Amino acid sequence: MSTSREGKEWYNDQEVGTWPDPNLVFSTVADLPLDASKMKLINDLEIEMMTDLYTRMSSSCQRKCISTRYKEGDLTKGEAVCLDRCVAKYFEVHDRIGQHLQTVTTQNQAIATPDNSKVQ
Repeated sequence: MSTSREGKEWYNDQEVGTWPDPNLVFSTVADLPLDASKMKLINDLEIEMMTDLYTRMSSSCQRKCISTRYKEGDLTKGEAVCLDRCVAKYFEVHDRIGQHLQTVTTQNQAIATPDNSKVQ
């Protein structure tokens, strides 16, 4: 789990960076000098984020689509369709947010990197 100490973000007793810093949090893997410990940290964070997404999605879609009065052992057709749509919406929003964050990160990196072609 991540905890905050003195304004820094920590994960498994390793400092991740000042929070929030989009350049550290959402930078592309290709831009980072990665050793085995950093790669493991990135993989662990990704697993934690996906687990959180799955947990929130399952809870929300179940609450929305499945009645608490169970009449049958299996899902009804309406419940199954509702769950399918709910999950599809979650993943669509997840993809849109990912694309937006990637665009913002690219723009931030372009602003942070001076254009050397104009210097003569």
